[in-house]
Amino acid sequence: MEKMKILLFTTIFFSFFSITIYEGLIIIWLIFLMIYILKERKFFKGYFTIPILMFSVPQVISTALNNLKFVHKSLEQGLFSFIYFSVPFFRLTYKDLERIHYLILVSGFISYCFLIYNLIEHKKLAVARGSVFEVALFSSIFAIVSFSLYIYKRNKVYLLLFILFSLFVFVPSKRSYMIGYILAIGLLLFLLRHLINKKVFYGIACFVIVVISFTFIYLSGKDIRFRYMYEVLIGKRDLNANVINAITTTRLRKFNKGVERIKKSWREGNYIAFIFGHGIEKAKPYLPPPYESIFILQEFIERGIIGLLGILLFFYRYFRLFFKFSIRKKEDILIIPFLIIPAVNIGATIFNVFWNAMLPLYIVFLGIVEYFYNKK
Repeated sequence: MEKMKILLFTTIFFSFFSITIYEGLIIIWLIFLMIYILKERKFFKGYFTIPILMFSVPQVISTALNNLKFVHKSLEQGLFSFIYFSVPFFRLTYKDLERIHYLILVSGFISYCFLIYNLIEHKKLAVARGSVFEVALFSSIFAIVSFSLYIYKRNKVYLLLFILFSLFVFVPSKRSYMIGYILAIGLLLFLLRHLINKKVFYGIACFVIVVISFTFIYLSGKDIRFRYMYEVLIGKRDLNANVINAITTTRLRKFNKGVERIKKSWREGNYIAFIFGHGIEKAKPYLPPPYESIFILQEFIERGIIGLLGILLFFYRYFRLFFKFSIRKKEDILIIPFLIIPAVNIGATIFNVFWNAMLPLYIVFLGIVEYFYNKK
């Protein structure tokens, strides 16, 4: 079991620095999982088992049927989420959760060393892997963990780190992760409302509101999407198809193309695509990669009705778990980031596809919440 813990810690660490090593570790993780299931004859029938199977399996089936050259990608996006079933084999303690907090925070310090280097040497906003999207995403995670440690340790250094990391969620100006961060912080404050000093509670709420407002005003003068949004809000510009496309980065146009794709499948009698989806279609010109439009449509096209219902069930069960969760002792504070971090991805699906490289870890985090909640 210690091997599984080491694998968990190592995977979390490399998720911030190398996608190749991270995915390699997940493959090793899945191999270990199969060995443990066969050896111990145990299978984790967790709260998220059904939705995971529903949104993972159809994508593999549909890609194999419709676009075989990308089946390896569908296996990555479909099967990697199965590491969720390894949660009972970790046998984690509260001390392990605290270690993960510090591991993520150390990853944050190292990531920001890369950030400073890239700003000085290359004049670009980037961490060790990914793009500006990862700067916003990782900063959200580091902020949540910092705030959890502040509440647990009552050390104001962690509160200052929370403020620093939070600011860098907004610096890249990526709407999806701004929305994800706002949702996550809202849920975090709701969960901790009885444990936070009122001055701190209202101070953080005001801080977030001020940062959001300042970012919106600043971007209204720099970014056409925000400018058009502001002009629509004040009644200076009418809301029409061209304005919606500008605000949503052509997602309305992509929506129409998605509808055309569905109609084409229906005319061709490809009814199985409505059940399992069209698969990963990165090679198709009419759906530019990645196809991002209205959330429900884009997931229906790729995963079919089964996959879409699986994702919606996943969201439902996430919020149900959230509202059932309660803090009964001080150590339970250490569980909170594992419950809140997945909300960043849920909020970001407004402008992003549901799947991203960190999703398997988010799902494992929810499994960890289940494991500790069921132990209480």
